[in-house]
Amino acid sequence: MTFSEIVDKIIDLVNMTIPLLISLAVVLFFFHTGKGIFKGGDSATFKSELNITLFWGVIIIFVMVSIWGILNFLGSELNLIRSGL
Repeated sequence: MTFSEIVDKIIDLVNMTIPLLISLAVVLFFFHTGKGIFKGGDSATFKSELNITLFWGVIIIFVMVSIWGILNFLGSELNLIRSGL
């Protein structure tokens, strides 16, 4: 097995795990949203913590998808990847 084949295998592995990580982040975000809706805590601290968690969840998902999109765009425009993600 050549070095190029090893690098291709690693790139394929990373290309498979990135969508899984983004999907996991979205599922966790909706889980916490549902937990907040169904738990229905009336305390101010519960609502404050839920708002902070949901805010950072949106930020993290946005950053993950943005970086993935930018790297995909740069890789395809500079012909660094052999096919789209």
